[in-house]
Amino acid sequence: MGRKYELTWDKSKKRWKKYYRGVQYYFRSGTNKTDTEGYQLALGRLEEEKGRPGRSQTAGKAASGGIRAGHKSSAGSRHSVPSSRRV
Repeated sequence: MGRKYELTWDKSKKRWKKYYRGVQYYFRSGTNKTDTEGYQLALGRLEEEKGRPGRSQTAGKAASGGIRAGHKSSAGSRHSVPSSRRV
């Protein structure tokens, strides 16, 4: 049986990602899916993001820690909103 991850490994970009409350978060830690240290670091950063109040209002602003967030358009058009924005 396979291992259950809370985050998804993006093989082509070599980063962890998580879709949470309408925002796609990217975490630049780890070298591959089996790098448990990098996974734990990314998971800790996700928990920090979850703990921040009003996260969706600040998703377009720059932040440290190698975290990126992308918004999905409410209209569903993939051209109306950039696919990812820096957090």
